[in-house]
Formats: sequence, C-alpha cells, structure tokens
Amino acid sequence: MRKNRLLALVIAGIMMTGTACGSKTDDEAEKQTPEIISSLADEYAKKLGMEFDAPEGIENVKYTVDTKNHIGQVEFTESGVDYVLRMMEGERPDRSILGIDCDWDYNYDKKFGEYVVGINRGHTDDKTVDLASWMFDDTDWIYTMATTNAGKEGVDITGVVGAIIDVHEAKYQEQLAAFSGLEVSQLPDSIYSSSTDQILSASNENGVISVTFETVYDYEGLIEGLPVNRRGIPIIPNFTISGNADEIEYGIIGVDSEFQANSNADEMIEILQDAINNPIPGCPSVDFSVENGKITRIWILYA
Repeated sequence: MRKNRLLALVIAGIMMTGTACGSKTDDEAEKQTPEIISSLADEYAKKLGMEFDAPEGIENVKYTVDTKNHIGQVEFTESGVDYVLRMMEGERPDRSILGIDCDWDYNYDKKFGEYVVGINRGHTDDKTVDLASWMFDDTDWIYTMATTNAGKEGVDITGVVGAIIDVHEAKYQEQLAAFSGLEVSQLPDSIYSSSTDQILSASNENGVISVTFETVYDYEGLIEGLPVNRRGIPIIPNFTISGNADEIEYGIIGVDSEFQANSNADEMIEILQDAINNPIPGCPSVDFSVENGKITRIWILYA
C-alpha cells in the first residue's frame, strides 16, 4: 500500500505542475500550475463534463479536476490494490496524460455494441508500474490508468479496465433504450436517413405504410441527447416510420439527383421487403422527410 500511495503522490505532483517529473524547472512549473478542484462524483462530472464509469466494488475513491488543462483524475482501490486514472477529451488516443515514461508492450480489443475499444498495455522500465490506455469513440474521451503492483498476485489491471468498459457499455445501452420507440410525431422537421441493410420490416396494409429500421441517422443533430455511432453520427435505434400511404410521396433516384415523385407505396414496400432477405449491393440510402410530425416523402437513393 505504501508504494501505491507513493505513485499517487508522484502523479498528483505531475497534476499540480502539469508536467512529467523533472521536465520543467520549479519556476516554470509554478507558472503553469492549474486550478485543482477535489470533488465528489457528481461535482466531478459537472466540472469536467464527463462522468467516470466507476466499476462496482471500488473503494477509497478520490476525484480531482484540473480545470485549466481540462483533465480529470480518479484515485481508487479495487480488491486492495490502488489505481490512478486520468481522463480527458481528445480527437485521438493519447497515452501520455499520466506523465509516466513507459514501454507500451502490446494492445488488445474489447467490443461493446458496434464499438471496438483498443486498449494499450505497458509498464515502466523497472516493471514496477503497470499501465493501460484506451479511448471511447462514442464520447471521444481518452483514459490512462496505472498501478504500482505490476506482476503481483491478485493484481489485474486488465480486469479493471474491462469492468470500466462494461459500465460504459451499460450506460450506452441505457441511452439507446431511452430513445428506442421514438415516434415520428416527436421528430423535428428535417430529412432523416437509414439504409436498406437496416430494414427490419416493411408493410402496406389498409392504406397505412410502415417501415421499421434498426438504425436511423439524425445527420443534422437536431434531437438532443441521442447516442452516436462509431462515425460520430447521432442515431435513433429501432425506429418505425408510418403514415397514410396516399399522403406520402415516393421516389427512387440516383446520387446527386433531386427528389422526384416517380414511384408509389406498393413499389416502395416491395423493394424494401425484398432488401431484408436479399441485400442490395451498396446498401442504398433510404431517406424520409418529416414535416409537422408526419412523413411526407420516402425515397431510395442509389449511388
């Protein structure tokens, strides 16, 4: 435990100066000292703009925010082992945010949903500090975590990383569930998109057309709070569009073409139903427009 506390103190020192050990003079470091705020979990998430995906069973949790550099730090104990984690928002992975020089040995992947999280593993030259670094693409937040108990019995930094990712995935699935079953009447006026490979069902019965998609894309980002996919596009999961067939315009057009009402409900549904069992090469886009809570147009866009 004493060695773990030493690591926390060293990293806290880096946090206070914003530099790695020995890389700046005392005068330079003093000028760069950021504002450090120790806080509780809710305050931490509010000040940092992102919560820590805390695994069940961790203890002695301490949250710290570097408000100048917008870096969050979490110290905690899991199964009697101390860990220090640092997190920040970024466009690409950054393994240096803990300020510890190390050799990165290998990497591995862990999946959740449609995401693949690439995890880098490393250790210091003397093999006393074990590190892991990863990034969540759905939030664009970077994480690096360390412990001084490298190689000791019962120490499982990989397991702790996995537990954090599992918590993150559970929150992501909750976010998906919160928007599953959204109705057309709840959508802002706009054009929304999906594709033929996302169709779960399609029907035209008693004059009512209905199409259910596994995923619909809100390219303009008009719906607040939607989860995003790996490309950063807001998505509506498990979404059904429906409306009176004779009140909707239908089109089958090519790329860069303007909408043309050159089809009808029966032809459109036949194409979409067939695409469920016989995928269309290139997975054409299926777009629809919403006005005043109703579907006004549906069209297939062939590349």
